[in-house]
Amino acid sequence: MVKTEAFAMNIKNLPKEKRVLIVDDERITRTVVRHAFKDSEYAITEAVNAEDAIRLFEQFRHDIVVLDIVMPGSMQGLQIVAKLRDLEWRANLADASKKKRGQRLQKSVIVMLSNKDDVFSKEEAKRCGADGYITKPFRPKHLLATCHQLIKERRGGLLNQFLRWFRG
Repeated sequence: MVKTEAFAMNIKNLPKEKRVLIVDDERITRTVVRHAFKDSEYAITEAVNAEDAIRLFEQFRHDIVVLDIVMPGSMQGLQIVAKLRDLEWRANLADASKKKRGQRLQKSVIVMLSNKDDVFSKEEAKRCGADGYITKPFRPKHLLATCHQLIKERRGGLLNQFLRWFRG
């Protein structure tokens, strides 16, 4: 989409280093998610389809990805999660030789949004690489709190991962 591309190109000029990527084909959902992060320390990028989401994810490091499970086109949300995790893994692998020992790996927090509230859907999202799962409709404060909690957990997990690696 032209609007998404123009917004993505301007994000480089934003002073914020932390970014959230909102991926949903429904404008109202993107608006609600954007509202949740409006007063936070995050710069916001948006995508309306899988292709834009993948392109933006490759172009900019995102701390948080909020992604709808049901998306138009050939890739659904769960497939997008798997693709984003693969891209992230490859980027970390490529950077590993350039980084000094002890630098932190980058891993985004991915939160799925869905109308489905069944256990199977939640387990499938986790299996594909999602960190969190929120059922629509949701409260913006709940989304923000969930993302912050997952980031705290991620930081602790990365520290433990580094310590295991450092100790050999």
